[in-house]
Amino acid sequence: MAGPGLLAHLLVGKYCDHLPLNRQAEIYAREKLDPHRSTLTDWVGRSTALQEPLDEHIGKLVRAGPVVFADDTPVKMQTGAKAGKAHTARLWSYVRYERPWCGQAPPCAWYQFSVDR
Repeated sequence: MAGPGLLAHLLVGKYCDHLPLNRQAEIYAREKLDPHRSTLTDWVGRSTALQEPLDEHIGKLVRAGPVVFADDTPVKMQTGAKAGKAHTARLWSYVRYERPWCGQAPPCAWYQFSVDR
């Protein structure tokens, strides 16, 4: 059973430090922990599923603003179809920032990923 500290460490490593799960498994193995990579994948999937209500709430806050800034950034996404073959996916950023117009709402950002436009 993974505790909240381990799950937080796993997610920060994956999403903030850009450490793939196989490399994290190697790091844990040096500390005499041996979680299988499929176990790590399951933990990440379950943890991100728990965050969906928070993600939806942040999206509503951002879209409720009188002015929303948006940007899409192309990113390379590997697929299992052919080894080494990458497709262009999109990382969408939506930002609510009202301070230049003396707005009282705090700034917030919402990110979405899509495989196409």
